Amino acid sequence: MTVREETLTVPTRENADTAAAVLAGEGAATVLLHGSVATGTARAGSDIDLVAVFDDIDYAERYPRRWRLEAKCSAAAGVPVEVHVTDWPEWRHRTCDVGSSFEASVARHAQTLLEREPQPGTVRWDKEIGMPDSNLAEAIQRMSDVCQSLGGMIRACRLDDHETRTVDGHTEAIVAVQQRRLRALCADASMTIENALKAWNALKGAPSQRTHSIAKLLHKARPLPETLEQALAPLHANTIRPSREPYDDVSSWRIGGTYPSALPQATPETTARLARLLARAAVVSADVTLERLLGEGADPDDETAAACSAETRRARSVLAAGDVVTGAGA
Repeated sequence: MTVREETLTVPTRENADTAAAVLAGEGAATVLLHGSVATGTARAGSDIDLVAVFDDIDYAERYPRRWRLEAKCSAAAGVPVEVHVTDWPEWRHRTCDVGSSFEASVARHAQTLLEREPQPGTVRWDKEIGMPDSNLAEAIQRMSDVCQSLGGMIRACRLDDHETRTVDGHTEAIVAVQQRRLRALCADASMTIENALKAWNALKGAPSQRTHSIAKLLHKARPLPETLEQALAPLHANTIRPSREPYDDVSSWRIGGTYPSALPQATPETTARLARLLARAAVVSADVTLERLLGEGADPDDETAAACSAETRRARSVLAAGDVVTGAGA
């Protein structure tokens, strides 16, 4: 049986213009192009990245509208299209007052594909916007991601029910099951570190970065508390992919935790060593970032801040109680 191979297309500015025309027909006032097509670095299979600014939208309907527009634009352009949907009040506030926002980052470098002035009487400039309205609020939103990945890490610190077996009266670990748990631990710990650094950078008002590189995020975040620098120091040199940038032992688990075959160099010994280092660095990252959030004026009773504080305490307790590799006492 013959399998027909699909030929991936390199998206172009012409494809982007076609998608922009669709958005104009749907009422968009301004369409901006960013990402690889804008920078001329698009490859076969790349998406077209657009921002569509409307006069006014119902934020509760943002994502259904986005999904519908992405489907129409992709069909018209013949290549995948991603559309960030916003409106004039939110766009103005996020680009002017939230320096760490995605919108502010896009506004610095985007190419304008179409633009018109707001229609008279259609824009409620004083409306409550749907996205965080300050760098502090942006950082708090990032901390919800910290809370989720930290919770996953805590679960992965604990021994799996099927991780051991008894042979001749002795209990031994089933390596394959243990490795599955430790890869999940490394992945959630690395995401906790990444999200904490993104929250830290948001507090600084640093431009948003669409990156998973710990080295790049650290470069933006410094200076950092000495406790965090010390926790990350053993992870500076790479032991899995030596040719990569520093801290790749952290960055690599975003993919390696989900697809073990993508990280064949992660031996059981290496994974066990990194699990301990990453778990400790994750807890310190969450702890110092939360402390700074509260110091910058975050309400300790805010749902996200309170949940993250509770998860950080739980994680500290789990690490203090036992060994995350064996799961004993955790």
